[in-house]
Amino acid sequence: MAVQISIIGHLTIDEIIVEKGVKKIAMGGVPTYSGFAAKRQQAAVLIVSKVGEDFPDSFLLTLARNGIDISFVTLSSRPTTRFRHIYEGGTRTSFLISKCQDILYSDIPEKCRDSDIIHFGPVAGEISSDIVNKLKNPSSLLSIDIQGLIRSVDEDLRVKLVPRDDIADFIKPVDVVHANLEEACIATGMSNAVDATKTLLKMGARVSLVTMGEKGALIASKKGIFHVPAFKTRALDPTGAGDVFTISFMIEYLNTGDEIQAAAYASAAASFSVEEYGPSGFAGRDKISERVAQIINKVQEVDL
Repeated sequence: MAVQISIIGHLTIDEIIVEKGVKKIAMGGVPTYSGFAAKRQQAAVLIVSKVGEDFPDSFLLTLARNGIDISFVTLSSRPTTRFRHIYEGGTRTSFLISKCQDILYSDIPEKCRDSDIIHFGPVAGEISSDIVNKLKNPSSLLSIDIQGLIRSVDEDLRVKLVPRDDIADFIKPVDVVHANLEEACIATGMSNAVDATKTLLKMGARVSLVTMGEKGALIASKKGIFHVPAFKTRALDPTGAGDVFTISFMIEYLNTGDEIQAAAYASAAASFSVEEYGPSGFAGRDKISERVAQIINKVQEVDL
């Protein structure tokens, strides 16, 4: 029987501007990247989200044709959450052009509450800690990506990261928390990856994951802290790599109960996602497993 996964967070419209000003429009948001990755790994995926009338019908059709349940993607009177990502010299600058309505507890269907995995993927603060706490139950594994909880915008709409006092309220109810290195340091107030990973764990999750791009990832649990290398590949677009990493980790963690194996699997899955622009670089279990074999033996415990 397929793993049942519910992903809660805004679908987005991403404007991707690359070298020479070439502009592409892509569907984005945690539900997009996590959803496609999970489907390629034979999971059953349900999305809870809100979009505006500006969200292209073709995007919804793409989700549906790929077998993702969009029954609980509701239409809002406000525009879709839209980002503009500008890539220059190997760096990305993001702007939040518009934000859709928040997702409320009343938007969550009963079907979602019975999922094997419930993944919270806010991109612009659209989820409250109340929702996370109310969905905690003994039959589901809960995970959260904190990226959208610590985002703010300046007067030019440029996205910046800011700490928030209640971040632990979101982390304490979940089993797994994910952040990239910059997000982890901002959220915890720590200046290095190891301390940030440890602090996220101390906030109450069973496992904390901190991804570091081509430098791999750190994973902390009661077993200790381990470094998981990245699979060496030609990275074109890091957008969504953390989403693919986290949902792939959750699937393998549910299947095996082994966080080290799950982290190596997640690293391999994420390596495919950076090889193409937008939500198109996804692999099935067979291809992922080929890369896992080149990662798992290189996992090392961090010497504290």
